[in-house]
Amino acid sequence: MNKIKYLLYLVLIIALAILVAENFAFFSAKQALVFNLKYKVYNLPAIPAGLFIFGAFVVGYFFAYINGLFLRFHTNRTVKTLNARMKAQLAELASLRKEVEFLQRNPAKKAEPPRKEKDEQPVETKSEKTEPAADVISQAVAQN
Repeated sequence: MNKIKYLLYLVLIIALAILVAENFAFFSAKQALVFNLKYKVYNLPAIPAGLFIFGAFVVGYFFAYINGLFLRFHTNRTVKTLNARMKAQLAELASLRKEVEFLQRNPAKKAEPPRKEKDEQPVETKSEKTEPAADVISQAVAQN
């Protein structure tokens, strides 16, 4: 993989060298820049066009590097948070495995459902207390 990467860099450098050699007149021509702001006019001295292009690449590389730093810091923070969460979950998993192992060695008795006492009577619902005619209506509906 490293050989392919070096070969790709070599091809890129050769292509840039050919581009500059073929267009040397354009890259060596001096041009002056004028910044006309509302309150002041800035005149830059005449600089070869190749330096302007090279400067644009350097500034773009700088911005990309700064953006990469922010992303790297954010990624490192995320990795630390996820590692801490993973350690906590692994500790919980280990404790649950110990509990399952203990329960498999010492099974508990089945829980029996609670028994109802004979003197308990069902509690009347509110609708039965407020509407005594409900029984009559349900009987009439049952007959039809």
